Amino acid sequence: MDIFKQKRYLILATSVLVVLNIATLAMLWIDRPAHPKSLPPQMSAGQQEERIRMLLHQELGFTDTQASAYIKLRRQHNDRIHKLKREIDQIKRQMFDAVLQTGVQPTLSDSLLNLAQKKQAQIERLTFQHLLDLKTLSTPEQEQYLQHLLHQLFQKHQRNGAPPRPPRK
Repeated sequence: MDIFKQKRYLILATSVLVVLNIATLAMLWIDRPAHPKSLPPQMSAGQQEERIRMLLHQELGFTDTQASAYIKLRRQHNDRIHKLKREIDQIKRQMFDAVLQTGVQPTLSDSLLNLAQKKQAQIERLTFQHLLDLKTLSTPEQEQYLQHLLHQLFQKHQRNGAPPRPPRK
């Protein structure tokens, strides 16, 4: 092959690569989101309660009395859960402080670990009791909808196995 043919192939190959690079950059630029996704604004406690009240009316058919009772139970539940989570955070902080101490071989304190596990078990028990309280507030018809919603909550990644939603009367 002579030098002119080699030069022509080199120019052709370079041109094709430049065009492909420009096309790739253009596709990336066009598909780029206009604005970075930001977190939704935080709702105040009153807004959250109103939203929950609306969902209880729409999804479960709760009356105003039932919704008010549930919101009261929810506040108590959240207060207890937040208290336990703060206690777990304190225990974890103690465990991590032990790791950062100089000159001491860090070991996992069984007593701190057991205490953190007991606190987490209390959270699970409180959540179970909270669901039982919600069930006692519900009528038998509302329990069917509640069961469906809880099933969706706990198995949202496995929707194929979810029972069908009962028809709304």
